[in-house]
Amino acid sequence: MDNVHRHILHIEKNIASIDVLKQSLSAAGFELTVTEDTQTALKKLESGIYTLIIKDISEGCVDVDILNAAKVYNPEAKTILLVDTWDTENWTDKHWMYSDDILLKPYSISEYMARVALWTRKIRRASSTPKGLMIPVCWSCKKIRDDHEHNPGTGLWLGFDDFFLKKFGMLVTRSYCPECVRQAL
Repeated sequence: MDNVHRHILHIEKNIASIDVLKQSLSAAGFELTVTEDTQTALKKLESGIYTLIIKDISEGCVDVDILNAAKVYNPEAKTILLVDTWDTENWTDKHWMYSDDILLKPYSISEYMARVALWTRKIRRASSTPKGLMIPVCWSCKKIRDDHEHNPGTGLWLGFDDFFLKKFGMLVTRSYCPECVRQAL
């Protein structure tokens, strides 16, 4: 496995079995960094080396903005939320927007390792896909990031119409598909 996809940042207070977890990940070729607080995690994320961020949101640890920061420093990063209940009634849009997976506590080392392996494969597969075949779209406003002539992840965010005009020299027109016409009638 290449070195780029081996760095994991784990943010959790009172983590049990950290030594066993570190040993298991190290044996599988991963480097695990553990921190209990968001400020330390933010400083670590600035390096841009972390491709998998695992964040505890149980027991009042609800700060999910760290997950957004992870995507800013490394747009290919994936995030897993650690929860102590499946009750998602009090979750905000940010919980859903910034998380790629959810792991229920208490988790077993084997389940943790399986999730790490799964997301590492997905990250590797995505990074090996030619960038010209992927268009980054904002989850919320649906703007499109134009990375052409920019470092990946640093391009300008453009509206749909502006993107197609700039990228392809095409004007966008509006119409209705047959399904929407049926629904409107």
